Amino acid sequence: MIEQVAGRTRRLLPIDPSLYAIRVRIAIQVEDQKRGMQLFEDRILVVKARSESEARKKLSKHWREYARPYLNREGKLVRRQLEEILEVFSAYPANWDDQWIDVYSSLGRRRIRSEFEWHPRRKPPNKALQPTSQKTRRG
Repeated sequence: MIEQVAGRTRRLLPIDPSLYAIRVRIAIQVEDQKRGMQLFEDRILVVKARSESEARKKLSKHWREYARPYLNREGKLVRRQLEEILEVFSAYPANWDDQWIDVYSSLGRRRIRSEFEWHPRRKPPNKALQPTSQKTRRG
């Protein structure tokens, strides 16, 4: 393997861009609101970038435009304040051409409830739910 060529400098090949899903939490701040329920928003933005850090920079640049204050119906100033970047998820290469795209996925744990249990070896209580490939007996 050739490691070096005399008189030439090493050049890294450009990385193809990917799609990054950035999950953020946004506080919707109303002028002079000190109590009550504050509205917030969880949002997922898709950014085309070559790295996670580039995706975050593009979000910051976009955010300055998006967060400009506006007047609501009551004449109060409202702004959307980026509270937190919750997660950045590298989705797929930007030239991806399939029919659908999974832009965000998160796994968590919760206490299991009966409606979410799964018992594949038990027979379903409703005969209509049994697999259609089983032969039925005729009597």
